Amino acid sequence: MIARGTNRPDEPDDRALGRSRGGLTTKIHLACDGKGRPLAVLVTPGQRHDSICARPLLERIRVPRTGPPTTLQA
Repeated sequence: MIARGTNRPDEPDDRALGRSRGGLTTKIHLACDGKGRPLAVLVTPGQRHDSICARPLLERIRVPRTGPPTTLQA
């Protein structure tokens, strides 16, 4: 018997399905701009804690530059 909250050996770690008392669950983490438009998406198993996902989600944000590069002056 496998303990609750642990991954089953026959399921890969990158699958975004989590097991809980309510059944299979999934969380969709979104990083949005001020107008609510999504900048990055991360899908995780439902039992994964939100704080663990914050850094990987923020690292996925890519904002294109629209002007020429600027240099810092001392």
